[in-house]
Amino acid sequence: MTSKPGPSPPPAPSGVFKQAYLNSEDVLQVYGEWVPPSEKEAQVKYHTSHTHHDTYEVSTCKTGDLKEFGPAHMLYFYFLKYMAVVFGALAAVPALVQIILYIGGDFFTVYSDLDRLTIGNYGFPSSNMNANEAVAAYQLTPDNKGADAEIRLLQVFLNSSNNASVAMASLGADKRSAIVALSVLDLLGTLGYFGFCVFLMWWTRDLARKVDERTVTIRDYSVRAELLPPDAEPAEVKAYFEQWGEVVQVECVRRCSELIELVTER
Repeated sequence: MTSKPGPSPPPAPSGVFKQAYLNSEDVLQVYGEWVPPSEKEAQVKYHTSHTHHDTYEVSTCKTGDLKEFGPAHMLYFYFLKYMAVVFGALAAVPALVQIILYIGGDFFTVYSDLDRLTIGNYGFPSSNMNANEAVAAYQLTPDNKGADAEIRLLQVFLNSSNNASVAMASLGADKRSAIVALSVLDLLGTLGYFGFCVFLMWWTRDLARKVDERTVTIRDYSVRAELLPPDAEPAEVKAYFEQWGEVVQVECVRRCSELIELVTER
């Protein structure tokens, strides 16, 4: 049983209606295999070209990019970042020095208590023996009240202050040197903090000036409004247009072609 041959395909269009197609092998050699688009790269490009239409992501946002919203936003986040660094340094550096002193060796375990390495406890009650042993040696019990106890405490403190400090076994320092070192370090940290605050004030003003010169905002645009009421005042016009943004200056020009041309040129 034979089937009847079907109709032949229509001839390809010719002339101006002819459609030219590229060979698939040539396209593959030029462009390579098809790769699905990357969502991460698309988001980066989107945030770069549409900064005013969506929120910034932490991974794609830099502090300098916030100047698009005005210098105040950028300076605020610069302030937070730099102050975090300063306070972190002020907390870490003195703590590191104190840790080194506290693990110095036998100075804290044999000759004195740890809480005596402070200015308030310096020299009391003894520099050459344990605190509890000194109290027992001078018989400073709760029964000794009044002037007698006060005099004995004074004698203990004066006697202890006159004795030389015991050297630290591993660091070669003594108690007085440790107290002075920590005090100087605290003073330097305070002076460094105030010095950074003064520098930050100068740097902020200088950066705000540079950002304002290099960034175009609504302050840099001039808008011409026509068909205003004849009795409109500049203050009223300014208050009306400030609904949509900041207005720096308003000039009401009426029936003066020369001034209109100047405003238009500006």
